[in-house]
Formats: sequence, C-alpha cells, structure tokens
Amino acid sequence: MALSKVELENLMTELKPHVETQDKKLATGLAAYTALFKAHPEYISHFSRLQGLDASNVMKSEGIKHYATTLVEAVVKMLDEAADKNKLDAVTKKYGQDHVTRQVTKTEFMNGLPIFISVFQGLVSEPKNKESLKKFLDYIFKEMCIEIKA
Repeated sequence: MALSKVELENLMTELKPHVETQDKKLATGLAAYTALFKAHPEYISHFSRLQGLDASNVMKSEGIKHYATTLVEAVVKMLDEAADKNKLDAVTKKYGQDHVTRQVTKTEFMNGLPIFISVFQGLVSEPKNKESLKKFLDYIFKEMCIEIKA
C-alpha cells in the first residue's frame, strides 16, 4: 500500500539530506549496489553497462555511477508518488517493465529487497521512518515484480 501523507512527510524530512544532490544520490546508490553485488556478484552481468566487469572492479566503473544515480532517482520518483496509490502503481509498472529487458527473474529481483531495505533504513534513525521505508520498499518491489515474467 502507498504511504500516508504524514508517513511520507516524516520519511522525506529524514531521507532528503541523503538524496537531495547528485553527489548524495550517487553515494546512496553506490552503497546499495555495493551491498547487492557483495551478496550476489552474479547479478553484475544483468547490467549492460557493466559487461566484462566483476566484483573486483565493478564499483570503480563509470557504468555503476550511472546505475547508482538512476536507482536513487527512481526511488525518489516513486516516493514522490507514494501518497497516491494510483500514481505510484503507474510508476512501479513502468519500472517493472524496464526490468523485463534486463532478463531478471522474479526471484533475482526479490532477492534485492532485503538488501535495499537494509541500506535505505540505514539512512534514517527514526523507527517510524524505518518502518515506512520497509513498507514502501516491500510495496514497490512486489508491484514491479508483477511485470517480470521469468
């Protein structure tokens, strides 16, 4: 389910400093992908700009900078719509469809959920905001996964 306006406002107050500039988006996204590729280095091959790279060199690549930034931009875009379920569902459908071309299975996609929850919850300290982030990420991952057929 989408977040209430109050949940969203509280969350964004605490999360905003971590996503308000390109440098901060990059740092947040790099943290997420560092954790993902540490747990699942085999996922590197799903990213077209990371072809030929492995766990030893992927985090130094220009390609990962692109993905790190776009990941956080996508999360912020979905948060912008989180108080309106219909708008949020439209955005999650689009991002889910984007993952179809990456040949990601539902299982692989959902394996990222606990990792991203951990990374994003690490950016906030208020328990209610940690819970809002978990609720939000659970929702968007499940909604995006609907589009993934494999």
